[in-house]
Amino acid sequence: MPRLIQSILLLAALAALSACGRDGGLTDGSSVSPDGAVIALVDALRADDLQKVLRRSMSDDDYARARSEWDAARAGAVDPNDREQINAALAALDDDAFVDVVMAEIGPALEAARPNLPLMLMAAQTMGHASISANESLTESQRNAANELLAALGKWAGGKDLANPELARAALESWVKDARKINLKNLEELQALEFEEMVDRAGILLAATREMLTSYGFNLNDVYDSARAEVLRQQGDTALVRVSFSVLDTNQQFDIVLLRENGRWLPESQIFEYENPELSRAPESEI
Repeated sequence: MPRLIQSILLLAALAALSACGRDGGLTDGSSVSPDGAVIALVDALRADDLQKVLRRSMSDDDYARARSEWDAARAGAVDPNDREQINAALAALDDDAFVDVVMAEIGPALEAARPNLPLMLMAAQTMGHASISANESLTESQRNAANELLAALGKWAGGKDLANPELARAALESWVKDARKINLKNLEELQALEFEEMVDRAGILLAATREMLTSYGFNLNDVYDSARAEVLRQQGDTALVRVSFSVLDTNQQFDIVLLRENGRWLPESQIFEYENPELSRAPESEI
């Protein structure tokens, strides 16, 4: 499955599951049920709380390893060119004229691309469908679902005038307003952050991006409201959860495998096939 389509499916499904946890849902990653653990994870994602997302999706060893890698990265030498670019980007973000400067650069290009946008979208959609059809790892149902979603994305994009400079300005203003809350002036301030502080700043950028999407008419609440989750099979410390939801007027579903470690249900890091051979052999008494 093309990486873009795969990512959209996974993120939309995980976000959608948060709707299932609004009424009395479990609130931590030590959930006694696999679907409850996923709901707790997505509640954190929905709240843009990446600290909880990591805690609810990573083993203790993996979390400690991520923290160590961050500590090594911030203590290491930085290429002078990278340092200059990072400092320039942070300074520009804090500049009151940032949106005007960016729009002055991209506005003419957007206007020039506007007449050709429908043709560009059509070409991208055609290539996407060809890529899906050529992917031999997909089942027929997965291929149909991916093609339906790609077609819906094309329809959505075609109706939004994405190259409209005024729409781009509104989206950029929304993002900048929220992104400035990271409150970082230079690389040295970034390197001074502990791992948990860095993750919190990343959560701010995630929230800014989600809000920006609403400027283009992509409201994740519609996905939340349509979500359903069901534990298909559970065999010992492995469980298969089916996610179904509606996004852009298409019905989507796929399965997520979770593993129980030290009493906590943690998700695998990829989208699995609809039929997991090991789980499909689980006796009915263990489902």
